Amino acid sequence: MISSENAFKFGEKAPDPKPPVDVSIKNSQNEKEEVKVSVPSDATMGDLRAALARQLGRSELAEVRLVRKLAGEWEQFKDSESLGTRRRIFVRGLETLHSA
Repeated sequence: MISSENAFKFGEKAPDPKPPVDVSIKNSQNEKEEVKVSVPSDATMGDLRAALARQLGRSELAEVRLVRKLAGEWEQFKDSESLGTRRRIFVRGLETLHSA
């Protein structure tokens, strides 16, 4: 059964997907190593991590953490956290950002 909250009336157009944005992901151990990942503008950090795994040809990145540097310390993003306006993110837990 289709929920009335998610159903569209006959003839009603489904909402357009959010436009993609490019996010620069740098290796926290080697900042010269960088990849660009494209995700919808309303993506979460979990979505970004999944897109990174696909781009690198890996089935999952369970050990990988998306992080930012605050006051000299690495702070991990929660998977549920919105990407928002961030377009530069660091990654920890990968030796290299080259495809597998």
